[in-house]
Amino acid sequence: MNIDEKLVCIDKLSFCYNRIYYLRVLCDEQGRAGDALRLERRRTRLKLELDELLVSLYQDWMGEAEALQDKLISSNEVINRSIKDIQSQIQTAQNTTKVIGYLDDVINLAANLIP
Repeated sequence: MNIDEKLVCIDKLSFCYNRIYYLRVLCDEQGRAGDALRLERRRTRLKLELDELLVSLYQDWMGEAEALQDKLISSNEVINRSIKDIQSQIQTAQNTTKVIGYLDDVINLAANLIP
């Protein structure tokens, strides 16, 4: 994987990290402290993975960039759709659970990239 591909992966994970914060704020505003706490835990976990990936950027990092990018793009699309649903108060609890599941997938993908 070349430097550009690595940067794209980190960019996608960073986007996901920032969207978790946004979702957490939405949950806080809606008085859903439990969901907000679960999201913040995953945000913290993803931050750890991001930090390790940034370190590995300067090392010999091997992986399947295209497959990872496709999965990250797909997860980000699902997250964005879920955010829109949360904003319109449609199936809020189910959407949060769905997002957390996709975030767990993203975190696992990120963890698998670390040698």
